[in-house]
Amino acid sequence: MSAPVVENEPGAAVLPPSKSTAMEPGAALHQPPPNGGLLAWLQVLGSFFCFMNTWGLINTFGAFQTYYSANLLAHEPESTIAWIGSIQAFLLLASTLVMGPLCDLGYTRPQFIICSVMAVFGLMMTSLCTQYWQFMLAQGICMGIGFGGVFIPAVSIPSSYFTTKRAFALGVCASGSSFDWIPMDNENYGIHHARHDTRQCLVYEGSRAAKPEEELSRSLRFHQVS
Repeated sequence: MSAPVVENEPGAAVLPPSKSTAMEPGAALHQPPPNGGLLAWLQVLGSFFCFMNTWGLINTFGAFQTYYSANLLAHEPESTIAWIGSIQAFLLLASTLVMGPLCDLGYTRPQFIICSVMAVFGLMMTSLCTQYWQFMLAQGICMGIGFGGVFIPAVSIPSSYFTTKRAFALGVCASGSSFDWIPMDNENYGIHHARHDTRQCLVYEGSRAAKPEEELSRSLRFHQVS
């Protein structure tokens, strides 16, 4: 059945405007979340690894402290060594006071890239540290701030892709924070291999944010959150 025509002028006929042409500017940015599908669950997978390499590392600081107290920082009391992990966790949460508004302003990608580099650099410098103040700067401060910039997008981005499944999706993301102990506490694997693999994961996450394989349309990258 042919589409109806609209008489515009005598002797001229035009087709009615399609839905795509009648859509107001910017309407594609307010499409409802897909609430599932490959793209949405890929956001969950990426956030899972972000949680694993931020809160996961903080949760396993006990493995670091055991190694430090027995080797590199044997001359320091346990309570002093514990301040490294405490400062790291504090800065992750405190830095969100700045990282959150930056994400709201549209700087999610550059923030994620810069903070991923900070986290990798801090972990790399930690492997070279020999003094307490060096561990505090590299692992406590540099990694703590870097983790804050990685953690915020890991929470906000998956939320914009789900409605009724949002709680489940965020639960899957947060469960990543409990998986980092597997390589850390494995005696046959060791803390050195675990730190190396963690650096690789952080580099991969940052590279994906810097240059994704496929440039998604704006209608797929932004969804209205109810």
